[in-house]
Amino acid sequence: MTALQVIYQPHVVQADGACLTPDIALADLAVALPATPPLPVSIERWTTRVDTSEAAGRTLALPALVLVAASRGDLLVPGVVHADARQLDADPLLALQAGAKVVGRFAVRLLELSGVADRVHLSWEVDHTAVPSARREWPLPKMVARHACLRDALSGWTLPPGFALMFVVECEQMPARSAWHRVALHVPGMDAFQHEYLFSELPVGWSEASP
Repeated sequence: MTALQVIYQPHVVQADGACLTPDIALADLAVALPATPPLPVSIERWTTRVDTSEAAGRTLALPALVLVAASRGDLLVPGVVHADARQLDADPLLALQAGAKVVGRFAVRLLELSGVADRVHLSWEVDHTAVPSARREWPLPKMVARHACLRDALSGWTLPPGFALMFVVECEQMPARSAWHRVALHVPGMDAFQHEYLFSELPVGWSEASP
């Protein structure tokens, strides 16, 4: 286990409408690109903020399903991995390290997907106020086909305590641009589990020490 930890406080919505907000200590994070084993990354930039910034022209937004270890059953949450577009093909591990790992605050337990998993899907929009907005959708069966670990999780395998795993649904070139982004997990019979955040581009060479 790494020395760095974050406390994740998701709102866990249950089928009966009840909502719990546990404190979950996370120390280990991995990102799985489609059809590849999970890559360990730092949890330092795990965030549930509604705004985030990255270097201009270098960032890809990779929508993801996030699996979070929890004592009463692992959680499924929508998220977005920010990756360095210059390195993703040549050195995926390096490309995934520095960018933000944006995670929603509303979660569902995997147990709640029993019987409806084939109708669950993830959606992602950029600037949803625009007409038309850029919207993409991925059904859960398609995501399971790309990630063996996700298939195992739906079959009862659980994460070790303190661990989170982000399953990138697609590595198509999706440059992040300054706009509102929305990622949502849709489960039949429940309101969408969604997270919106404002992405801002920083000038190349910007740092907190800049005047």
